Amino acid sequence: MATQAVTPVTCPQCRTPFTAPIQQIVDAQRDSEAKARLLAGQLNTIICPQCGFRGALSAPFLYHDSELEIAFVYLPMDLGATDLERQKAIGDLTNRLMNQLPPEARKGYLLQPRTFFSVQNLVDAILEQDDETREAVETQRRKMELLDELRHLDPEDNLAVAQFIGEHDQELDDSFFQLLDFVIRIDEAQGDAAVHDRLARHRATLLEKSTVGRSFKAQEAAVEALLDNPTRETLLDQLVAAEERGAREALVVVGRQLLDYAFFQALTARIDAAEAGGDGANREALVVLRKEVQEIRDDVDAMTMAVLQDRARLLQDLLRAEDPRELALRRVSEIDQTFFTVLSMNIHQADSEGRQDVVGRLRQIGDVVVTLLNELAPPEIRLVNQLAAAASDEEVEQLLEQEREQLNGDFLELVNRAVQDLQQGKREKGVERLRYAAERIGELIG
Repeated sequence: MATQAVTPVTCPQCRTPFTAPIQQIVDAQRDSEAKARLLAGQLNTIICPQCGFRGALSAPFLYHDSELEIAFVYLPMDLGATDLERQKAIGDLTNRLMNQLPPEARKGYLLQPRTFFSVQNLVDAILEQDDETREAVETQRRKMELLDELRHLDPEDNLAVAQFIGEHDQELDDSFFQLLDFVIRIDEAQGDAAVHDRLARHRATLLEKSTVGRSFKAQEAAVEALLDNPTRETLLDQLVAAEERGAREALVVVGRQLLDYAFFQALTARIDAAEAGGDGANREALVVLRKEVQEIRDDVDAMTMAVLQDRARLLQDLLRAEDPRELALRRVSEIDQTFFTVLSMNIHQADSEGRQDVVGRLRQIGDVVVTLLNELAPPEIRLVNQLAAAASDEEVEQLLEQEREQLNGDFLELVNRAVQDLQQGKREKGVERLRYAAERIGELIG
């Protein structure tokens, strides 16, 4: 179902013209992610590729829930000077939805959609139908309010930051840190160094001072120790030393490939040694640990399999879609490293079976997805990707010359972080080119 379009936009902050995707139809059953964005106040959010301005685009859309037989239309106040123009806009959205539904789903309520001139009023009308959804959205809004409050605190004002933590410690939970990390990554990708630095410093303080933060810090320290020396012995030592289950879960996720027969042999050897030494308490703790690690491992494997199956279904949907790009745009949040792993596996299998027509189609899907991701990425991220994919140092030189205006200290830091990320993920492809690019950028900016 074609639910999105692309519209020209002029940034209200720096006046840069660009194009942005907008959601025109939000179908509660077919596109739950669009509904979630609407309820969270993130629908039709634009990001300027030049200055990083982020804001909501005032564009009409239709919300449809076939189970509840609801059709709501949002019309910005500035859309159409006359009632006739507004009715035409409603009719265009309704006809677009009706044309994409099977005949049996084209019911009378769709011809009389309820009109709203405020997105918030439309959201409130949706929430009246679902108390659980309302509670979840209100919780998310509260997290956003806390984040905004934190964003405006001076990291140097220790008293104010301590007061913030003291007042909101219970609210600074896993979901808050997830939101904080997400916003920090967005600011980093957009090159907003000042905001990124402020929030990063606040995060460091929260890790030191808040209850959940201290737990996260312990997890990060344990995982970092494992990444520095990824052996079965290190994994076992860190699991034994970890005081909280959260840290042990993180270690199992990162060290999953080390949890083999040899690992459990080593753990069993420690249990036997504790028993032989008469240390009953330690033996019992190790036995409990062994059972817990096995349970966490099984849960991780089940979740991994579920994600793989989801990405496999997305790939099949893309192969069947009349417009793969539109579908990829609508489900862009599912296009991650796991998706590309599934795509690569399918290409390899089809190639080994001699099904070159399938190989060609799969590669076309890969090209569509990669092109889309590059289009959606900020200019500096696109340039980093181009540098990493360069075939030679000479091509790196050409790219740097073409994009000389982007070369500054912030971009150099972004390239260096990309090198670190690739190395930590053990993805050596692109590291050599990015290292060379970092060296040349340093020379060019002096």
